[in-house]
Amino acid sequence: MLIAGIDGEPKLYEAEPSGALTGYKACAIGSGKKEVEEFLEKEYKESISISGAISLALKALRKNTDLKLDATTIEIAVCERGTKKFEILKEKDVEKNLK
Repeated sequence: MLIAGIDGEPKLYEAEPSGALTGYKACAIGSGKKEVEEFLEKEYKESISISGAISLALKALRKNTDLKLDATTIEIAVCERGTKKFEILKEKDVEKNLK
């Protein structure tokens, strides 16, 4: 499970079944985890915008799955540093990002 939030700075943790928490700048879970994390290590930049991060995540998914990506098969959530609000994007907004 991935847990994200903002406590002064954005934080991202992977919670493992053992209960261990590991902090990351960018992370993946599930099948293809190794390949996606290798891709993210190369492509992720500290200065990335939210729209850039969404594009990068979708690019990583496209490179490592044969499944059709659409608003019914994926969810996108964002947590903005300025507002500290967590938002799950609506299907229409997910579709816009998929184009």
